[in-house]
Amino acid sequence: MAAHLALPHRIAEISLDWLREATGSHAEFANDPVQSFQSRAVGSGIGQMGEFALIDARLASGASKRLFAKWPAPVDAMTEVARRYRMYEREVRFYQDLAPRIPTRTPDVYFAQYDHDTHRVGLLMEAFDGWRSPDQIAGASLSEIELALDQLISITASLWNSDLDLEWLPTTRTDYMRAAAADYRACSEVFLERYASVLPANGRAMVHTIGNAYEDLSDHLAEGHRVLTHYDYRVENMFVSPDGRELAVVDWQLVQWMRPGWDFAYLLCTNISIDNRRVWFDALSDRYLDGLRDAGISNYTEDEFAHDLRAGLCGLTNIALIGGANADIGNPRSYALFSKIAERAFTAVDDLDALDALP
Repeated sequence: MAAHLALPHRIAEISLDWLREATGSHAEFANDPVQSFQSRAVGSGIGQMGEFALIDARLASGASKRLFAKWPAPVDAMTEVARRYRMYEREVRFYQDLAPRIPTRTPDVYFAQYDHDTHRVGLLMEAFDGWRSPDQIAGASLSEIELALDQLISITASLWNSDLDLEWLPTTRTDYMRAAAADYRACSEVFLERYASVLPANGRAMVHTIGNAYEDLSDHLAEGHRVLTHYDYRVENMFVSPDGRELAVVDWQLVQWMRPGWDFAYLLCTNISIDNRRVWFDALSDRYLDGLRDAGISNYTEDEFAHDLRAGLCGLTNIALIGGANADIGNPRSYALFSKIAERAFTAVDDLDALDALP
């Protein structure tokens, strides 16, 4: 990694000198530095917590290299949410401390820096040229969900009940994560004003029931078996290789320790249509449990899993609720995305009687 650099406030402010210095200590650029570059913004309405761009660089050798740049979100409300939950810091620390420990394809990182004084972040990473990212609004296909689920099994099993202690890696009992309860309740009315029309008939009651139980739920999710949880395990945070056989997972800014079930519930209950989830759910649940057993996890029962995914499902409604209440709904895709997440998540809470899992 490059020495500590003053971070440009926006991606558009990146200069050639800054880019050369930022990438210069990475082996790929040390003897073949950037000579020129162009950047273009991408991801409008897809990434909610960051500003994204593709940087097409020309190197001294004449070769070309495409980088993915990630900076803080240009929406003040979303940036404040990211700072409160230390998302930017966690993502940088994940790539530095955890990515090498898990059997998961993550992007090569050329520059990663978090500034504790300004809470600013800058990331330059592999761009996954030629790979594709499924559309969460349209809903992923069965083969895409199976690929994501098989990768999730590897992530879950890799650090099952690990005693790895990293001071920056929280649980849902960590103070700033437990603060989600107050945020959930504070954002409820704005969320309902924006999205009540897509919720089940009892959606308003579900919002208040979960909000009132959220402190206890946070404590509960920090108990039991402990696994590394991506937290935002959705298909737009994944890239599928051109041959459809490999999956890479990005956007680790919410990573934490938690009991199993959250990532599974989020994947199945917000990334596919409601009809498809109802048809595929049982078979995919069996695939997940069988995969964990094949990976050597023998002390986890079907009943435990059923409870954990329902508790996690209640908890993950906070992504729709807090994110949706703070999102730029003037961006049509952003509004459509949170509408789908809210509709699918709360309908699944209803379908699976998930409120019964609240402590």
